[in-house]
Amino acid sequence: MTRRVKAIRATVSMKIALSEPLLALVNNYVKALRFALFWLKENVPNPNEKGVLGKVHEELYTRLREEYNLPSKVAEDCYRDALSVYKGWYNNPKKGRFPRVYKPTVWLTPKASYNMDFERMTVRIASVGELPILGYPRNLREYMSWRMKEARLVVGDGKAFLKVVFEKKEGKVEPKESIAVDINMADVVVGRDDEHYVRIPTRLEEVHHWKSLAENLQRKYSKRWRENKRILHRVRSFHLKAKRVMEDFAR
Repeated sequence: MTRRVKAIRATVSMKIALSEPLLALVNNYVKALRFALFWLKENVPNPNEKGVLGKVHEELYTRLREEYNLPSKVAEDCYRDALSVYKGWYNNPKKGRFPRVYKPTVWLTPKASYNMDFERMTVRIASVGELPILGYPRNLREYMSWRMKEARLVVGDGKAFLKVVFEKKEGKVEPKESIAVDINMADVVVGRDDEHYVRIPTRLEEVHHWKSLAENLQRKYSKRWRENKRILHRVRSFHLKAKRVMEDFAR
């Protein structure tokens, strides 16, 4: 059995230009996603069974293409998106209301329903065509060597954003040195040996003192301390002093 390779993921949001074909795609996708979700609810009693994806493809692929005018790859993304949402709801032990689709969001697959050209700073989306990238984070170049995964096209308030997931394999970290850490009430000691170390004093004993005073009062007046304003004020003042000491130390 092969071990799963760990990967690091990052989501990068890029602003892209709006166009009529883009808005039409988003509108059709949202309608198709709603239809697919309710079709799954009525026709797929258990989405975790084997062969469900094949059945869904057979039943929905052509309908999504013809009735909702979705490109072939986007139609596949749509029923996969619906199946993912349906599974999330089905597998939740505390099932609430059946999921509804309100947000205009499109799931896109790299090299199938979308492609990025970072030299020209454009994105090509199936049935929409090429659109310029209008804005992107400063550290975008850090992710250009990473592998592109799925993307979410989000439209709202007259703007369009493409939220692309980048992924790279997690590098193996080899330890070079080791340090010892000793934590106690008085201080924290960090170092390599008896000569090379740093001692950081703490105020835990002071905090423990104030907390103990509060808890002793609560134990002594177990039935009265919540009702007696003087005792309650005293308990709260001790807890507050302990909190302020910790906050002051943390700064």
